[in-house]
Amino acid sequence: MPEKEVRKLALRRVPPGDKWEDSDSRSEIFNSLTEGLEYLFQKNEGKVKHFFLSSFEGEIYTVEWESEPEPEPEAPKSYSLYGEDYNG
Repeated sequence: MPEKEVRKLALRRVPPGDKWEDSDSRSEIFNSLTEGLEYLFQKNEGKVKHFFLSSFEGEIYTVEWESEPEPEPEAPKSYSLYGEDYNG
């Protein structure tokens, strides 16, 4: 079964420098990216271990993978008595 990557915004950079805050709620300002990542790890009870850094936007995303459902199979073709496609 194929998997789809799901990213959720978690931290935003607070200028100037390397300061970060939780994107969901007002939180303390973390003085380094390491402190912010530790905060996310604890907030998610260790379940989220992958992060994506968008340095240009100053954002950190959590990364998880979800299973995509298998596509529905196509209905079998039916044919008329004469061997032609039948859509009736």
